[in-house]
Amino acid sequence: MAARMRTGTAYLRRRRIRSERARRTLPRKVKIHPPSQKARSTPTTTKSPSTTHSRMSLSVRSMAPAYTGKVERYRLEEGIVVGRKPLPQGDLLLRLVTPKGSLEAVVRKGQRPTGRTGRLSLFHHVRFQLYAKGEGLPTLTQAELLGRLHGLEAPRRFLLAAFLAELAYRLASPEAAPRIYPLLVSGLRGIAKHEDPLLPLVWAGWRVAKAGGIGPSLEGEGLRLKGGRLGEEGVYLGREGVEALKATLRLPGAQALPHLEGAPLNRLFLALKAHAEEALGPLRSAEAIGV
Repeated sequence: MAARMRTGTAYLRRRRIRSERARRTLPRKVKIHPPSQKARSTPTTTKSPSTTHSRMSLSVRSMAPAYTGKVERYRLEEGIVVGRKPLPQGDLLLRLVTPKGSLEAVVRKGQRPTGRTGRLSLFHHVRFQLYAKGEGLPTLTQAELLGRLHGLEAPRRFLLAAFLAELAYRLASPEAAPRIYPLLVSGLRGIAKHEDPLLPLVWAGWRVAKAGGIGPSLEGEGLRLKGGRLGEEGVYLGREGVEALKATLRLPGAQALPHLEGAPLNRLFLALKAHAEEALGPLRSAEAIGV
């Protein structure tokens, strides 16, 4: 009997030791409180997958940083080539007038006689891709020829086209470019095809000046133009020249051209050159034109 009691006592002691060891190793139990009466009375609703997805996507977009990958550095433009300048290491600096404004771009190895260089000749209408990185000039990576004007190879027509292109480039700010770009295209076409190329140049040049914000007011009385006003000083226009200039600036294109047919085009061009240089400074292309 005593042996049985000792065996039972030892068995209970071992069970107590094992339970104490188990309590030391197991984590503490978390007490779960039952829901309140208000929570029990509120019916539960199941969110639709679309609602859950939209909220999740909104939270992800708000936390994600702005994407600044290389794809954003490329852009596609369209415009007229109005200037070319060789650079060291065979690169080429281009000047272009686009419907969005004037710009400069670098063509890597652009002086090599390749097909791309031919597409980027002066006064060509091109669609091109730019790669911009940092604060430097963008790089022209691709070019597609959309059109060219035959006839501008003649020396005098070329010089007149260069004058109009430089004037448009100097005035084609982002605000004025949508008005200047179509005038430049029409003027170049006229210079290439018209029997007297000075007539379309005078028409387009004065209208480009007006679209660029430097048009003359033509206030005052007189037959000379200076500082945008008519008076006794400046370039002599004569009565016919004054009437032709007023028609060019105030009438639509188709209605203004007949007024230039018998007008003194040489004096109107000299007045345009003087007026533009008063506002913009010297124009390099005007030096070579002998009127």
